[in-house]
Amino acid sequence: MLSELLKSRVRMHLGIPALGLPQTGSMLGWRYNNEVGTLEYRMINLQPLEEAQVTGLPTAVVQITGNPQVGDRLTVTIGANAPISYTVTSADLAAQIPLQSISQNMAAAITLANQGYLGDYGIPPQTTPEGGLYFWTGTLVIVPTPANPASFTVAVTTTGNTIPYIASQGAPVPPLVTFQETGATVYGYVGICDYLESRIALAADLVKYRSATGAGGGGVAMRMNELAERKNIYNEWCQRLADFFGISRYPMGRPAAPGSAAFTGSIG
Repeated sequence: MLSELLKSRVRMHLGIPALGLPQTGSMLGWRYNNEVGTLEYRMINLQPLEEAQVTGLPTAVVQITGNPQVGDRLTVTIGANAPISYTVTSADLAAQIPLQSISQNMAAAITLANQGYLGDYGIPPQTTPEGGLYFWTGTLVIVPTPANPASFTVAVTTTGNTIPYIASQGAPVPPLVTFQETGATVYGYVGICDYLESRIALAADLVKYRSATGAGGGGVAMRMNELAERKNIYNEWCQRLADFFGISRYPMGRPAAPGSAAFTGSIG
């Protein structure tokens, strides 16, 4: 689930006014409409790989298959951390989808060890194309230093008939952008939007001058539309974030332009 900080950044990039406290704000209808409600619902119900696209955090996928039996033991090692194990119980086999129950309990063990989590325990179970055994995909989402998303390795072992296998090792998933201006590589929709928003302020230093004269006397013309161009790029990525969540930017009406008296659009 996205943190409260990340959810607030998503709202800001999508042009949604502050929601306020539950007892006085959104839950009583203040600054609230159906699209805002849709966004809130989707932000707390993302699949792990969808969440990784928003946060930019690295993700590994481990699938659990096989014909589980009581006593099967699964062990997952994340990076250089201590191994984490789970032993299949009769309660797992009594569940409607045993492999789902095993994934959930493996997730609980990983969370308890403070090494990561399986957000919502992966995508819904699927069958093979021929309609064979159920599969359940668990997605390990590891939280590294936010400013420096890094790859990590996952190793799995098993004793018994429950078979975990690594579908993909830990790595950030797209979107990601390497900005030539600074050489920074930024991951995830929110990270990219945050970065582009921060670079808009740099235009303030550039608009002070119409030209600059070098040591040889040659004038260097300044790009006077720097601010507008940076805003356009930022707005493009904010729109991509809106498209990802399937809502409009400024769903409650766009703020008035300078000199105007009110919102353009409707609230409610």
